Amino acid sequence: MSPSLHDIRRVEPYSARKSVLSFLANKVGVKDTILQAWARHSDGSVTERFYIHTTVDDLTVASDASQQREQERHSPANRKVPLTC
Repeated sequence: MSPSLHDIRRVEPYSARKSVLSFLANKVGVKDTILQAWARHSDGSVTERFYIHTTVDDLTVASDASQQREQERHSPANRKVPLTC
């Protein structure tokens, strides 16, 4: 049996826009500046505030990458040994 019109949820254009832009930002990884242009926001902070959502997983990945870079930078293999003549 197919749904009747009463069973279909009404979606407002703004809700659809927010869902699409949030999906592109958070799942696809579209750059902030591209989203800002598509949304026609003159200020990037509006795009960031309403469409780009940072999760705990995002913060964990960023922290792990930062720690990895720091460890590599300070590892003995990467230390420069002065050449003596």
